Amino acid sequence: MVSPHFGTGHTQTYTASVTGGTQAVTYYVSGRLATEDGPYDGSAFAGPGMRVANDESRRMQFNANVELFPRDDVRIRVSSNYTEMNHEVPDTNNNIFGVLSSIINSRPERAREGNLFGSPAFATTRENWHRLRDQEVQRFGGAFTTVWQASPNIAVDATVGVDLVNQRGVRFLPFGWNVDAFTGSNILGQRTVSDRNHREVTLDLKGTWSTSFGDDWTA
Repeated sequence: MVSPHFGTGHTQTYTASVTGGTQAVTYYVSGRLATEDGPYDGSAFAGPGMRVANDESRRMQFNANVELFPRDDVRIRVSSNYTEMNHEVPDTNNNIFGVLSSIINSRPERAREGNLFGSPAFATTRENWHRLRDQEVQRFGGAFTTVWQASPNIAVDATVGVDLVNQRGVRFLPFGWNVDAFTGSNILGQRTVSDRNHREVTLDLKGTWSTSFGDDWTA
């Protein structure tokens, strides 16, 4: 028997890249799009005019790298990466309002109309499907590097990098999510938003010097 809480998941990924250049400049550009719809499926339990949680994920990624050779002793490299992710998942794991938790803790002898799976407390399984949780993340990373070969034995390498992260999570309980009139938790609805914004700038400066001691030793 097929469980009414699960369906057939699917995933798909598309990638593309371009590379090329000359003696003075080289480049590499790539892109990737990946989508995934997992096995959870609570569409059969949606209340009138309401939607239920799903386990969907979409990720988009873009990379671009350029390397310049303006002189024989200088190399310049610029690299960048952008990622965007959207993720939605039902309440799960060790959670009194989790969909699977309510099934595992169900009591068959308590099953009835309005509580089909016999949830003993907190909320029915059908009601838990209406607890929505999603997350969005945008992240950009870039670096600018210059390498100077000051002499055959001495090189200087300087890199400036930046990392930007914007992350937003939303937990949403719609008005009247107590579709079975069982739960008494926030039945008027609730929306909780958490934001995280992070910026990190780094500077890395390195110098190398090499020399030989006879034919067998280098430092």
